[in-house]
Amino acid sequence: MRRRAGVGAIQRQKIQQDKFKEKGSEIQENQLEQMTLQMEKFREHLEDFAAKHKNEIKKNPQFRKQFQEMCASIGVDPLASGKACRYTAARRPVVERIAAGYGFVRLITA
Repeated sequence: MRRRAGVGAIQRQKIQQDKFKEKGSEIQENQLEQMTLQMEKFREHLEDFAAKHKNEIKKNPQFRKQFQEMCASIGVDPLASGKACRYTAARRPVVERIAAGYGFVRLITA
């Protein structure tokens, strides 16, 4: 006959589950931070690209359309302000959309 789990075993299991949840949250926070940094770098590269190819973007309607669609898909407005590209909203919604695509269940709230 097999013995049932005692109180000590149940407590150890609960502690282990809590540790897993804590580690999962830590990993999720790190991934969100990394994605935010990657989006910032991407935005900078996009600005550089827009500045470098400014004339082609202006002259070629097909290229301009593709560039604008790409920018819109990540929440960047290439026509806003004096800079080549600016976020249309805060970075957070963009990162949240990307994170949701990766299947994150809970996002860190600010």
